[in-house]
This record gives sequence, structure tokens and C-alpha cells, in this order.
Amino acid sequence: MLEPPSLVPKLSVWERCTLTLSLLSLPLVMLYNFLTSPLSARNKSKTTPRVIFDSTARYVLSKCDIRQLQSVSGTTYAAYNSWLKQSKASSVVEILDNDTRLLWIGLRRTDRVLVYCHGGGFVGPLSDFQCAFWEHIQEELSQKAQGQSLGVAVLEYSLWPAAFPSQLTQLITATSHILSSGVQPSDLYFAGDSAGANLVLQLICHTLHPLSHSSSIPPSPLSLDGAHAIGGMILISPWISLTCDGGSFKENTDLDIIPAWRLASWGAAYLAPIPPLQHPYVQVLAVASPESWFSGINNFVRRIFITAGEKEGLRDDVIQLSKTLSKVHTDVRIEVQPGGIHADPIFDFAAKSNKLSYVTSMIIDWLAEG
Repeated sequence: MLEPPSLVPKLSVWERCTLTLSLLSLPLVMLYNFLTSPLSARNKSKTTPRVIFDSTARYVLSKCDIRQLQSVSGTTYAAYNSWLKQSKASSVVEILDNDTRLLWIGLRRTDRVLVYCHGGGFVGPLSDFQCAFWEHIQEELSQKAQGQSLGVAVLEYSLWPAAFPSQLTQLITATSHILSSGVQPSDLYFAGDSAGANLVLQLICHTLHPLSHSSSIPPSPLSLDGAHAIGGMILISPWISLTCDGGSFKENTDLDIIPAWRLASWGAAYLAPIPPLQHPYVQVLAVASPESWFSGINNFVRRIFITAGEKEGLRDDVIQLSKTLSKVHTDVRIEVQPGGIHADPIFDFAAKSNKLSYVTSMIIDWLAEG
């Protein structure tokens, strides 16, 4: 039996009681949002499945603290197994050092591989619908690009209270393993949504500015020499301001799926044990000169694709990130989805919606172009 690196916390009697009381109103919340959706600024342009899912998720996220959320959510390994049953797929799991696991969607491959880091504010695990999203990407890419195959390896990393740089160490471990298995750097891609995109950027920052003063952090397996650049990275609603105090957070806190104050509480928990000198690795726009901080990325990342939602709190930060990267990289694309919320394309799969975001097709096209 595989033990996940992040176990479900055991709640106290008080925590269980308050959680139960909070969730008793959920059916009424769902009904209210459904009935008022034509008049609601948050829901009026959404399909019925999205109204139900988004309102449910927002309510649960606003009512549960970190421990309660982790208790409700389960583990990444459990979510992977849930997806396996739904998809009737075979389990392909690699157990590595540093409590690192790779959970493969489909066959393990060495010709072209995408390493996916899931979102969840560093407190929440993988969800089965995130696996469904990347399974869809795989299938559509194969049809669109004349049988082009893509292996997707989901990184199972440790959640809070595990602290930085444990997740970075696990991504380094996974990347080193994949490259040593025969995958060429040009055939390696990274993708992440929200906190997962933050983790991808942690690896980029560590490559550019090695945390050499800490012997506990392995060196980056990525090369700066220009001859071994990776294929690219996809950042879906990257969480790059853990304090969540930008203008679009105030503008969209009532429209997004995660209230700004809740996301900020997760950010505060993750930032708390990190020494101030290491904050730039998780708060990339907080450095004095972000452009200088990312100087050199053009040498080892071939292409960058970034997405955001018009109605998400992270919007302004994501746009600023794209502008910063565009000053030091020649191939940066960004798509801001009109009316979209945080990680919007992925939540279509959570709601099992028949209408998918056009951004999903853009991701497929971007990978096919590569």
C-alpha cells in the first residue's frame, strides 16, 4: 500500500462539529445560487453545472479552515485512484526519494513528457478533475497533432504543514529522475495551476539563483547553457502574490471562486516559516527588480504560455508577470479569459460541463505547435 506524503489530519470533536454545522446550509446555498444565477454578477454567464460547482466550492472554501479542508479533501493519492476508477485506467506510480511520487496519467513515456504540479494553495491535494483535464489534453493532442503523444506525470508533493523548500526539493527530485530516464530537455514541459504554477516558478528561480547556502536543497537539474533548454512551461492562473493584496483581488473577491481573504490565509501559513531572504522564490514579483530576477530564463525555457481569468483576484499579478517575462524572453503568450475566474478551464471538468473553455483548446494548440 502506498502511503501519501501528506496525510489527512485527525480533527478534534470541536473541529468536526463546526465543520458539520457549516456544511448543513450547503444545499440551500446551491439552490439559492441556481435560482438567482440569471441576476447574479458571479453566475449569470455560467452554465448550470458551473453555477452549482462554483457556488459549492466557494462556500466550502470560505467555511473550512486549513485542517478542515484537508480532512474533507482527502489525499492526492486518493484523488488519483478516484480518477483511475472513473477513467478505467491503469495505475502507474513511481516512488522516488524525498517522499516524492509521480502519478502517471496513461502510460509512462520518455519521448515527450509534461510534469504537472497541481494547485490547492499548498494546503489542498490533487483533485480527480485535474487528472481528467490533462487526460483530455492528452487525447485531443494525439488527434490534433497526427498521433503526437504526451506523457503526463503528476507530482504528488507534501502539503502544509510541510514547508518550503520541501515541495521544491520534490520537484527537483522528480525532474532529475525524468531526465535521467532518457527524456530530452527539449521534450520536457512543466505545467501548474495556482500554487502548482508557483512551484514551477520556484524551480525556475532556483535554476537562475541557486539556493546554494542551504545544503538541504539539491541543485537544479535544468541547464543554463542554452543547448539543453526545456520545451516550455504552462502557467494557469499562477499564484505569485501570496499576500493577495493587489487591485484585482479587491475588485474580484466577490466574483472569484476563492475569496481573497481565504487565499491570503493560505499564503500567510505558507510564508510564515520562510526566511525573508527566500521570499523571492515564492513571491517573484516582490523582488526589487523582477526583470533582473528572471534574466537568463530565455536560455533554458523555450516557450511560455500563461492564462488568467478576467474575474479572478490574481488577474493583475498574472498580467504583470507576463509583462516582466516578456522583457527577458522572446516567446511568452498570455490569454486572459473574458469573464473567467481562477483556473477556469480546469473547473469545467470538475463540473462535468459539456461546454469547455476555449483556453483549453489554446493549450492543446500551443503544445501541438511545439
